[in-house]
Amino acid sequence: VNEQIEKLKKIRDILLMPISNEEHFIFRAYIETESLERTRKMITESNIKKDDGNKYQVNDISAFISKECACVDKDTQEVARTILRRNSIKR
Repeated sequence: VNEQIEKLKKIRDILLMPISNEEHFIFRAYIETESLERTRKMITESNIKKDDGNKYQVNDISAFISKECACVDKDTQEVARTILRRNSIKR
């Protein structure tokens, strides 16, 4: 139980941090929704696009979360990847 509480506190702390850039927004949206599709919708509504100008698709978001991102803190990336792994096992 204590381990679960610590994980939840870490997620809470991440969600309380101010969003610093678009990349951080993507990680945070995924942590918040735990859904690639809902994250895609949030990204589209915020008018965030990939470097090539195209809209993000679910596969793009999954690949983005899976790779290292220098402009997002390690804790946020770690939590997002943990959720991504957990959700991919469920499928």
